[in-house]
Amino acid sequence: MTKTFHFISIIIMSCLICYNASAITYGETNTSLHDFSWLVKVDTCAGVIISKRYILTAAHCIYDKTPNLITIRGAGKGKIKNLKRLGKAKNIIVHEDYLPWKQSKIKLNDIALIELKEDLIFSDKVNKAYLPRAVQRAQQINESSHLILGGYGRLANDDYARELHYLTNLELIEESTSWFWDSPNNRLLLRSDYRDLDFVSTYFTHQYIGIKVFDGKSACRGDSGAPLIDTLTNTVYGLVSHGQEVCAKQPIFFMTKVSYYLDWIYDNMVIYED
Repeated sequence: MTKTFHFISIIIMSCLICYNASAITYGETNTSLHDFSWLVKVDTCAGVIISKRYILTAAHCIYDKTPNLITIRGAGKGKIKNLKRLGKAKNIIVHEDYLPWKQSKIKLNDIALIELKEDLIFSDKVNKAYLPRAVQRAQQINESSHLILGGYGRLANDDYARELHYLTNLELIEESTSWFWDSPNNRLLLRSDYRDLDFVSTYFTHQYIGIKVFDGKSACRGDSGAPLIDTLTNTVYGLVSHGQEVCAKQPIFFMTKVSYYLDWIYDNMVIYED
């Protein structure tokens, strides 16, 4: 393995999209074609409404914050400057086995809930996405879904998005299947020279969904917590978690697999609708 790849590998795992620091690179902006009523902006990250009282997001976005310091705005289809505040956070529930990434070599349990002080009022602009009914394998999602991923993060030119960008025609990589792992080229996407820094450590835990990047179309900084949605059923399958620092050039990025955490989500929601 070359020194260049060795260096890139270190960057991959040390920054690991640190996504919460900063959009969808090379994404579309014609939002009139889709409904983003379930999408919210959580400070410099994103999230998804899953009930009138709860928002689901990535743990690394909010683990070090108190509820009064979190700003939640309806994302939808407007410019960032026009986004309206949706409500105030009452409680933050970060997965109990999540560790801040600077303290952990293995990136696990990147999921959190935000409980609001008051119920959201649903409308055509603000509404919820549905949780999956059961654990879904990536291949099942690929075969049965019309997927979309939207966010407000960093663009390919390193500028920050001023309006919503989104990706469609996403290809999910199946978890722990031999067809992916047995390919030498694919192994390079997940391995580095340091075993402790390998994506393998997290990828084959079934906690994540891998998304292939084609033509630079990728999630990036600021898209953390953004939901992967089936537009036919408004079901949320994933939350943007981590990837490489140079988003448009990375071969793959990772999303927390929502169906893996269904029990945890329901156990921590005091109020929820079926």
